[in-house]
Amino acid sequence: MSRTDLASLLIHADREAVFAALVDPDALLTWLPPKGMRGRFERFDLRDGGSYRLVLTYVDAAGAPGKSDAASDVAEVRIARVVPGELIEQLVDFESDDPAFGGTMRMTWSLRTTPEGTLVEFAARDVPDGVRARDHAEGLTSSLVNLAAHLEPRAAAHAPEPDPVDEPQSYPAEYAAAHGSFALIPAAYVFLVDGDRVLLQQREGTGYYDGWWAASAAGHVDPGESVLAGAVRETLEELGVEVDEGDLEPVTAMHRTAATGLPVDQRLDVFFVTRSWRGIPSLQEADKASALEWFALDALPERLVHHERYALEGWRDGGLPAVTAFGF
Repeated sequence: MSRTDLASLLIHADREAVFAALVDPDALLTWLPPKGMRGRFERFDLRDGGSYRLVLTYVDAAGAPGKSDAASDVAEVRIARVVPGELIEQLVDFESDDPAFGGTMRMTWSLRTTPEGTLVEFAARDVPDGVRARDHAEGLTSSLVNLAAHLEPRAAAHAPEPDPVDEPQSYPAEYAAAHGSFALIPAAYVFLVDGDRVLLQQREGTGYYDGWWAASAAGHVDPGESVLAGAVRETLEELGVEVDEGDLEPVTAMHRTAATGLPVDQRLDVFFVTRSWRGIPSLQEADKASALEWFALDALPERLVHHERYALEGWRDGGLPAVTAFGF
């Protein structure tokens, strides 16, 4: 099954300036190499039907997971399509003797104007199996952060060095487009708690906080469905266990937003805890999660999705108000 990795970031610059940084070779070498790498072009012709050859070298070669050799990644890139000011589609082949890095990856850089600036979206489709999802997500995020720093030098000069692990992520473009010009999206979250332990699942293959830990089960409330019924359904679909509505302990109803200002980021999240269920929890949706693990409530993993951590820790530490706001 082919994999798609996505990343996006709102940059406070106009679309023309952002696009110029996507096609200028000197600018590309400033922002494209992820943290810990430097790059050079051995050939560069970025236009419809053009191509370039990019060599990325690890600054610290010790233990570097190079694709082409121990210390570097070499990519042959063919330009499939350029729409000035809007997008660049590229066909990427990694130079490697390892068949796990074989195949052509389709990388799209697209731009969209927002009231706050330009939303830059990266979509990598048909990602080779040898490219680990977590590493790729961090690399894409690092490049976006570099691009923002390149285009926002004054802000970057006064900001702490960004950490890709903590960089806020926005929903993928395809997902956002499906939600129209306005939406307040309701979702139910369920934490299974056993004594002083909580069950968490690790996201994978979703394009949103992949590699991070999240609630035991969660998902959108379907049209015509109550939030309680949605919580029961999601728990059964994702974990294979049955929960009664009466066993759901409300934690908080969270009105959540993000800095993008996009309709898809307008959320109403309702959190529950349950200590009673029927069946043995197990992963039911392997295309959306890679692991299921019990954690001590006082030793939660570092990479726990931010708003879900807020709700869980608030409940653990004595409770939250019935209604909370997050991201405003």
